[in-house]
Amino acid sequence: MSYVMKKIILFFPMLLLCIAANSQVFADYFEGCYYDTKGQKHKGLIRYDFDYKRQIKFKVREYEKVKTLSVDKIIGFVIETDSFFVLKKFYHEDTKGREHYEEAHFVEMIEPGPLTLVIHYTTYGYGNSVFVGPPNIPHLTIRFFPEEELELWENFILVDATGRTTLVKKDPKKFKSSMVAYFKAYPDIVDKIEKEEYKWENMPELVRELNIKLLSN
Repeated sequence: MSYVMKKIILFFPMLLLCIAANSQVFADYFEGCYYDTKGQKHKGLIRYDFDYKRQIKFKVREYEKVKTLSVDKIIGFVIETDSFFVLKKFYHEDTKGREHYEEAHFVEMIEPGPLTLVIHYTTYGYGNSVFVGPPNIPHLTIRFFPEEELELWENFILVDATGRTTLVKKDPKKFKSSMVAYFKAYPDIVDKIEKEEYKWENMPELVRELNIKLLSN
C-alpha cells in the first residue's frame, strides 16, 4: 500500500480529534529517505502535506528533533513506494484552468523513461477544512463549515529528455488538441488520442506505451 493511500486510511480515526483540536490531519510520519543536494541518502521518518510550503518534515527516529527541509535543501525523497523529486521551472493549472508558474516544487514520479510523466499536487481552499487526499481522489473534501473547504488538485506534467516541461491540460478539448500536437511524430498514439482511447486520466498508459517504443528502437 502506498504512502498516499495510507494517509487516507489514517484520516478517519483522527477526524473527531482534528475537528476538536482544529489541527492538521497529516500529522503522521512514515518511513522513507531523502537525498540532499550532494546526492547523499538520509533514512528516517518523513511527513509531507502536499501543500504550498514546498517542504518536508524529517526526523531520524520517532522521538528525535524534527528538521524542516525545503526544495533548495534536497533533490528528492521517497516515502513507502512513492518517489518525489524537485522539478524546476514549470506551469500547473488551478481548478479554474488558470496557469501558474512554479520556480521549484515537489512532484511525484509516475512514469520514468525517455519521456517522464510526473504529478504536481496543489491544495486549494479556505478556513479550517482539510483535504483527505491525494492520488485517485482529487476532490475528496471534509467540510467543517459549508463555506470552508480545501481540495487537492492534480496536474500531469511531461518532462522530456532535455528537461523541457509541458503541462497536460485537463479540459478535454484542450487536452486533445495539445496532445495531438505534442505526439505528432507518433501516428498510432495520435490516433488513440483522437479516438479518445487516451484521455487525461490515461496519461500513464500513454507515456508507458511511448517509452516502450523508444526503448525498443
